[in-house]
Amino acid sequence: ETDGLSCTTDTCVGISGPKCRFDAVAGYCAIDNACLLDGSRHPTWSCLACDNATSGHGWTDQCGAQPRLVITEFMANPNTVADSVGEWIELFNPTAAPIELQGMTLKDLDVDSHVIAKSVVVAPGAYVGVGRSDDRSVNGNVGIVYTLDHYALGNFGDEILLLDRQGNELDRVVFDSSWIVPGSSCALRSPTSDNSQLANWCVSSKLWVSGVNRSPGQANQCPTPVSDLNHPPRRPQQ
Repeated sequence: ETDGLSCTTDTCVGISGPKCRFDAVAGYCAIDNACLLDGSRHPTWSCLACDNATSGHGWTDQCGAQPRLVITEFMANPNTVADSVGEWIELFNPTAAPIELQGMTLKDLDVDSHVIAKSVVVAPGAYVGVGRSDDRSVNGNVGIVYTLDHYALGNFGDEILLLDRQGNELDRVVFDSSWIVPGSSCALRSPTSDNSQLANWCVSSKLWVSGVNRSPGQANQCPTPVSDLNHPPRRPQQ
């Protein structure tokens, strides 16, 4: 019996109904009935590669468990544009190494879930925005590096969970209607703040376009704590 692959050695034992092993030879992996050179990348997931020393018959995750990314800002109710194009989430990399988002999951505690399907590298100390549209002409002129589908933020409360490729939770923000001022994003006062605490969030004061306060992709400006809000904040002077 043989598997027909030139990169495996076929070893069969037993006379009646022999059991066979097909071991990948050094320098190759045999995956999905194909021979791949050691180090070859998965065609879709850049973190997955052929690593014969780890597994000759399966993909190896070479990115491993990721350091904690931080959810630092989100726009749940853009007001001046439709939610379907204007919602977004900002992530911050507090580490000294780049972090690959591909294969990570953004989800809530209900039915919304999206696996990031292409390579998005967050540089050390950098902010990136992911959202429902990357078209600046319709999304409120927001720089979005990756477009989400099957994922939306509730105007009256929701959850934002970020999971690594193994399904481990990297960060979580749970908010309710008291956090939301239409047309303003919710911004974390500092990327080192505990983002599970309401007191560490504010309504962004950075005027992005007329009548809209937000600061996607950059450090936040936080004059008004969410917990102090009884009415919408005053808009900065243009």
